[in-house]
Amino acid sequence: MPALDDNMEAGYKIKGMKEEEYPVLFAIIKNLMGIYNIKKIRVFIRPKFENACALSLFGNYLIIGKPFIENLDTDELEAVISHEFSHLFNRDSFSVLILSIIFCSPTVVFYLLIDPNSPSFLMITLFFLSLIFLIYGFKIRNWITFHHELRADREAVLRTRKPKALQSALIKITTQPLISPNRPSHFALFIESIYWLIAYFIGFEHPHLKERIEYLDFTNKILEYHEVNPEISQDDFIVLKACSSDGQ
Repeated sequence: MPALDDNMEAGYKIKGMKEEEYPVLFAIIKNLMGIYNIKKIRVFIRPKFENACALSLFGNYLIIGKPFIENLDTDELEAVISHEFSHLFNRDSFSVLILSIIFCSPTVVFYLLIDPNSPSFLMITLFFLSLIFLIYGFKIRNWITFHHELRADREAVLRTRKPKALQSALIKITTQPLISPNRPSHFALFIESIYWLIAYFIGFEHPHLKERIEYLDFTNKILEYHEVNPEISQDDFIVLKACSSDGQ
């Protein structure tokens, strides 16, 4: 990881965690702040949370589970935190919020315009049409979020240059619940069934593990191409690959 010099380090602030408690994680976050040029960040360590997530609505927030920190090695942890930094850098939380407001607003407006004492056929029709727009809108939002995840994977690898570490971390995170010795509760199965039902109609927010591993293999080819052709940009590589694929 590239180290920050003393002048740069003074401009970067990490709140919510102490360096002496999590020295490795603190060093990773500090260096990623320099890589992504994010000057202020607040970190929340949760004792039972087994993942990590980022929020960029009004500020930069990282939520990281303590078991998550303990289960990954240094390279894996850096790769996953870099993935979350990509979400912060691109303000993905804010863009998803804006999309949600756009798709929810017509339903709320037409609902408020309906006169409960004398509802008009036009208002009721517009209200039900807005519900269809809402459902389809969340399908679009999930499609965009899906590609945000792929972009975050790609950007994390291109900035840390550790595709295998991110692949290894994703495998650990995804497969750990599948080999749990405890049977799922009836309530958990009910929630999972609802989740699959909703995902069937509006799509998934996250790619499946197989898709992410394959995409990281592709990203690794980008890195290998840069090593051989350092003068050609990433965008040029993607264009060249697309052209060569079309010609086959």
